[in-house]
Amino acid sequence: MESSQLNVLLLHFVNECKSNFTSISIERKQKLEELAKSIEHSYKKTRKSNLVFVCTHNSRRSHFGQLMATIMAEHFGLDITSYSAGTETTRFHSNAIAAILSIGFNLVAKTNSSKSSNPVFVLSYSADEKQSIKCFSKTIFDESLPKENFIAVMVCSDANENCPFLSGANIRFSLAYEDPKIYDNQEDAVNYYKERLFQIGTELAFCFSRIKSKEELEQ
Repeated sequence: MESSQLNVLLLHFVNECKSNFTSISIERKQKLEELAKSIEHSYKKTRKSNLVFVCTHNSRRSHFGQLMATIMAEHFGLDITSYSAGTETTRFHSNAIAAILSIGFNLVAKTNSSKSSNPVFVLSYSADEKQSIKCFSKTIFDESLPKENFIAVMVCSDANENCPFLSGANIRFSLAYEDPKIYDNQEDAVNYYKERLFQIGTELAFCFSRIKSKEELEQ
């Protein structure tokens, strides 16, 4: 069951992702379908589905994962809560923020970045701007994260290798993406960030499109 609570720009972005499934390799699709089954199993077991997207610095890809999973869950009407974390704390990178804002997220609040090395950004995504996500760099031990019954999605190979154990995780998935930071010194860096965002959005749209509805799972 699909939802229309997203704002117009984000709904357009989601539909673009849904029309791009042919870009996903067969091997990658198999992995995404495995993740979908794990999400279903988690819901049947605990009546909740929590995803924690993990990369090294929680500054780019893990935020992209959390934000894309949030809007895809909203669009497909799925009871999934998404988080992000890193093995180190840095800050939500400015190029990642620019890419997010360009597709339709709205910045509704932030701490004064001149006074904080790790500002908090509040990004809305619904048409009425009442649904929002608080984004800031944090480690996997942050108090805002679930401590048990969650699926860890490792979106970079470094984090997957350097974080061999995640306490409380029911399962962990390696779903690595190329780090867009390699383009940071280029004039059109944000466009490369948007490409990575679109890739992550496309893959999570595919994954979530394979998940049964809450009503079906509770039968």
